[in-house]
Parts: sequence; C-alpha cells; structure tokens
Amino acid sequence: MLFSLLEPSQAENLLPAAIALLERLRQGLQGAGLSDTLMEQSEIFAVYRRRAQNLVQSGRNADARAFVEQANWLPLETLVEAAPAEP
Repeated sequence: MLFSLLEPSQAENLLPAAIALLERLRQGLQGAGLSDTLMEQSEIFAVYRRRAQNLVQSGRNADARAFVEQANWLPLETLVEAAPAEP
C-alpha cells in the first residue's frame, strides 16, 4: 500500500485527504447510478480501516463511530463496535 512507503506521521496526515478523494469517487459512482464497489477493493478498505483505527486509538471513539456511519460499510463497523462510548 502507498501509505507503507511514507513515514507514519506523513501517512496519518494524508488519511483525511485520501478519504475525501475516495468519498468523491464513491459519490460519483452513486450519482451515475452505478454500484459503489470501491470498498470491496482491499487497498481502498485499508485506507478506511486505518483511519477508523487511528480515531479509536487516539480515544476519539465518537469521531470513529461518525466516520464509520458516514462510510456506510458494514465490515468497517466491527472496528469501532468494541470501543467504549465517550462520556
């Protein structure tokens, strides 16, 4: 994966921009009446999984849940289900 070629801090800083780009692609597919199959690609799912994991690991569980809800992809939900809710 491309992120493995970068320093960890660089990769983490690029995740939000990568997600934004992927979301625009997904919206374009949906807007054109096509199936959104991007998340079925392991490389694409890995970007979303990493972002969700980073949010949970940094204690931002509510943000992780919102991110997963917005992504609307069931396999991603399992990553934050076990995270405790924030007070």
